[in-house]
Amino acid sequence: MSKILDFESAAGLIKDGDTITACASAGMMVPEAMLDAIEKRFLSTGSPRNLTVFFPIAIGDRISLPGLDHLAHKGLIKRLIGGSYVLGRSDGSGNKIARMVLNNEVEAYNLPLGTMMQMLRDTAAKKPGTFTEVGLNTFVDPRQQGGKLNDITKEDLVELIELGGREWLWYKPVPIDVAFIRATTADENGNLTFEHEPATLGILAQVMAAKNNGGKVIAQVKRVTQKGSMNPHAVKVPGMLVDAIVVDPNQMQGTQTMYDPWLSGEVRQPLDRVEPMPFSADKVIARRALMEFKQGMIINLGFGIPGNIPKIAVEEGFTDKVSFIIEQGSWGGLPVSGLQFGASANPQCIIDSGAQMDFIDGGGFDLACLAFGEADADGSVNVSKLGLLIPGCGGFINIVNNVPRVVFCGYFTAGGLKVEIEDGRLKILQEGKFNKFTDKIEHITYSGDMMRKKQKEVLYVTERAVFKLVQEGLEIIEVAPGIDVQKNVLDKLTIPVRVAADLRTMDPRLFRPEPMQFKL
Repeated sequence: MSKILDFESAAGLIKDGDTITACASAGMMVPEAMLDAIEKRFLSTGSPRNLTVFFPIAIGDRISLPGLDHLAHKGLIKRLIGGSYVLGRSDGSGNKIARMVLNNEVEAYNLPLGTMMQMLRDTAAKKPGTFTEVGLNTFVDPRQQGGKLNDITKEDLVELIELGGREWLWYKPVPIDVAFIRATTADENGNLTFEHEPATLGILAQVMAAKNNGGKVIAQVKRVTQKGSMNPHAVKVPGMLVDAIVVDPNQMQGTQTMYDPWLSGEVRQPLDRVEPMPFSADKVIARRALMEFKQGMIINLGFGIPGNIPKIAVEEGFTDKVSFIIEQGSWGGLPVSGLQFGASANPQCIIDSGAQMDFIDGGGFDLACLAFGEADADGSVNVSKLGLLIPGCGGFINIVNNVPRVVFCGYFTAGGLKVEIEDGRLKILQEGKFNKFTDKIEHITYSGDMMRKKQKEVLYVTERAVFKLVQEGLEIIEVAPGIDVQKNVLDKLTIPVRVAADLRTMDPRLFRPEPMQFKL
């Protein structure tokens, strides 16, 4: 019997009340046509209803691939358990799923990406949940919000326990009924390969979690080939675990991208084709973060300003002296910035996200460069919920847990900030409406107190000053040329901040358009 179904028949395999799982990374690996088929079935029949959706990484990009927004209908979804959510706009518009969360129309949780990958594997192994320190003293900790994103979300999915005299978090198991996955090619037996995909994400863990729970696996692919024609080393999901195949020959590789072979590592992108980062305050911040690099380091990069660091590494000529990793699974190469983030040009290796997060959780790398939304006097950081924005924590909590050094990158204020850089000096033309250093942050995605106890080296790099985490809280250690530390920094703050006795001027090369000639 053929496993190849039309989309309507495949959507009919979902029952009311099922827990389904899908995994993408913005525009990468989105089973778009399958999600569209589920939406069409619900709108025409009223079924399936009351689904729980378990998604470790955001599904869709709000531009060319609606992704999870296909399921944003009252009655279709009962509960969302997500690692990250697709970014909406600052007024809460532009994202149907986010509006449902904000309007209390659906239960919603935000849990760490890497822990969600481990939850899938532990579910597959029928373990009694996932035990980890990841999330302690953050908004995921049940002593804070317990990962809950709105008022109607009541059930505790995370509990605090003590083992061996230490505190741990217990993430309860979430049995999976249907896994929706994406691949490039299936053979007639359902064996799957991923040659056109920039990553494999958590696909295998999703598949095994569903199958060992008596559930089904539905694979959306670009094409089907004859059985027995695949190299077994290339097969990432065995056909014996796949129940249905649906074919979309027009599935997109990523955001506004039908197919680029260098995104999937099939060809190498010449470095002289890497578009330089325009000179701006963003570049100043990214350059300052880069100054913390040392030769031989393994460095994790986050979304936003840090995602531009590889372009500067090309410009400065030391891409072969450090190695970049990202939670989606790539090692080496140049992580791509913007909405293609999650892919890397010229990677040395691409592994499953679950295995990547094991390495990250254990702190096997040297430095993390991450964006920050807001920070408090204790040095704690929020990136997961900012007013009407619900980006979620993604892999952030996993990344900062055991890495020895962290550089946070962001602006000093937000909401209308305008600056000018001229003759190597920074000038504030218009201050932002919101100070990102504040006495109360909405979520603690990163605990400054916990990081001090672990004796981590932490910097907060902005366009006008660099702050360091010390025992007393935050300390200004550098200020931009042209900036008055009292007028442009201290007088704008509502929190106590120390000024270092040896306060320095930020490197003047940061504020000039030509390459810095920075040497590792």
